[in-house]
Amino acid sequence: MSRINTLFFLCFIAFGLTFSSNFILAQKKEFFSGNRCDTGSWKLVFADEFNGPTLDRSIWRSYGAKWEDQSDNWEFGRTHGNEGQIYTDTNFIFQDGILKIYTEKKLATWFTASRNHTSGFIESINSGFEYGKYEIKCRLPKGAGLWPAFWLWGGDEIDVFEADGGDSKVFTSNTHFCYGNPSCNSMQWHKVRDLSKKFHVFTVEWSPHFIKWFFDDKLVRTLSKYKLPDVLRDQCLLTPAEYEVDSLFPDQKMKIIANLALWDWSKPFDSKKRNAPTKYYFDIDYIRVYQKTPQSDLFDLCAKRQLVGPEKIIEDGEYTYSLEGLGSKVSSWQVSKNLIIIRKDEKSITVKPKYIQNLKDRDIGFVQLALVDPQPCSPKLLKKYFKIQFLM
Repeated sequence: MSRINTLFFLCFIAFGLTFSSNFILAQKKEFFSGNRCDTGSWKLVFADEFNGPTLDRSIWRSYGAKWEDQSDNWEFGRTHGNEGQIYTDTNFIFQDGILKIYTEKKLATWFTASRNHTSGFIESINSGFEYGKYEIKCRLPKGAGLWPAFWLWGGDEIDVFEADGGDSKVFTSNTHFCYGNPSCNSMQWHKVRDLSKKFHVFTVEWSPHFIKWFFDDKLVRTLSKYKLPDVLRDQCLLTPAEYEVDSLFPDQKMKIIANLALWDWSKPFDSKKRNAPTKYYFDIDYIRVYQKTPQSDLFDLCAKRQLVGPEKIIEDGEYTYSLEGLGSKVSSWQVSKNLIIIRKDEKSITVKPKYIQNLKDRDIGFVQLALVDPQPCSPKLLKKYFKIQFLM
């Protein structure tokens, strides 16, 4: 429900402008030959493990930004039309590495809009992500009127999932391709285990030729760019030919959004239940984005994580080695026998050479760290060797 009102408005305009060209759009064709499936490895290009005490405002905003200037000076960014909440900057709790987006029965206003409930919304600040794998690990709230969602938006829209809190054993996958198309979405329902009982992983893999949805690493749905018979729809290898294209298949950069909406603002959620809670929580363990070929403004975060420090150290000096790039806290440090630990913390260690008379390879030292939680990168251990020069 969090996007339906927006998309209805866009559909109405676009349909009026382009109705006469629908037949032409539907007949668009494209020559293709070869393998539609990229066999390269996924590289982590964006991640928030939510281990900090507050929302990281360098990568997230807590409202729907205005298209023209990315500003917050409009009602829609806080209400999403006729939804039942005002999205505030404070409806977030961080607890044991979990972001808890919550909705609360509380009067709030934004410009002329007034609602009886507040809730939380996060949108990535960057210019947008191209093709990739988008993943969230989360536990959903249970309660009539609640509408948690994780989705991609940039003119086109892909819903990794939306869920109705009134039925915690179902979620929907969707694409919203409204522009000039009276059938502007492709919602499907997926029956699963109770989404409020434990954390589950929802994933979308979006490529130039496919959109694939996964639930707990199991493929549950595939959309193809080309209109093909069922026997060919999911195949990677296609013979050289001209294929009919779904002209509305998404190809624009998109932002990441996670939010907890109220879909019926005329009534309190769970209004029929006596002693219903005044707060409900959408718990997020992490959000991650992977790409096989990182776009120009992104890079492989795991490749950048390393233990850095001097390649050569000299007797009587003190030298510091530190963890850089994406990574959690260091749980333990280990050094070679020819080193003395001067001090250490969760990110760095300072050592000093120690001469050992009969130590084999005494002129080579090493520092090694073990991470508290190496996810989403591996391995758990990082090690660095370096030369030691002793003064004779």
